[in-house]
Amino acid sequence: MSKKKEAVVEEWRRLIAECENRPKGVKFSDWCKSVGVSKTNYYYWKKRLGELESDTPQIVKVEADELVSEEGFIEVESGNARIRVTDNTPMELLRKVLMVTANA
Repeated sequence: MSKKKEAVVEEWRRLIAECENRPKGVKFSDWCKSVGVSKTNYYYWKKRLGELESDTPQIVKVEADELVSEEGFIEVESGNARIRVTDNTPMELLRKVLMVTANA
């Protein structure tokens, strides 16, 4: 994602959080007018950000000893792909495969 797109996404995240935390007495339509956004754009970005969140690969930190397997491999799932990783799997190949499946 380009830096310009990232800035737009971050701005909409901020606006949506602000809207969701607006004072109880402030109507949604009044809040939209006060910040200069249309209801349509708000709902579009709320949906789009939800999609982006679900498309984002989840990163899980594990300790090295958790990666030891009696079978000599681990399987990594990303999207619809399952990748078997062994000690001989080149890290560069694994990076490329994971990037392709994350962007699919």
